[in-house]
Amino acid sequence: MKVSGIIETKIARVKSVMQDTAEKSSVSVSSSIRNALSLIAIRHNSAMIVLDSKNLMVGIVTEKDIIIALEKHGVDILDKEVASIMSPDPLTTNLDAPCKDVLITIINGKFRNMRCMTAKPSTALSRPLRWLKENYPKFLMKIAN
Repeated sequence: MKVSGIIETKIARVKSVMQDTAEKSSVSVSSSIRNALSLIAIRHNSAMIVLDSKNLMVGIVTEKDIIIALEKHGVDILDKEVASIMSPDPLTTNLDAPCKDVLITIINGKFRNMRCMTAKPSTALSRPLRWLKENYPKFLMKIAN
């Protein structure tokens, strides 16, 4: 059987490779960009989920969003709210989504992260390409058995 056949018959789900990084991976819509940047700097995430007052996801702010804002507006932007630079309504996935579909979406969209919505906001596949490079041979052996 070809590798593609193995993958199709035993599709891995997000929950099998998810890195749960929900703790300290979100900021409120009114948080400062400086606060988001500080959290990004101490976490393995390159992005923060942006939550409204009801703890619902309304956007995402990424390292790239911050870099672009700094280039356009200078350091004064760091004291503005993340709402001013966030990307609203980011694509999300869920624990039962096939990894193949999520990876295709991430690659086609040129994302580094994709949020997995569970009971609490989480980061799924936070570094999918690195994960694949390091784990794909082991992953294939696991699903082949």
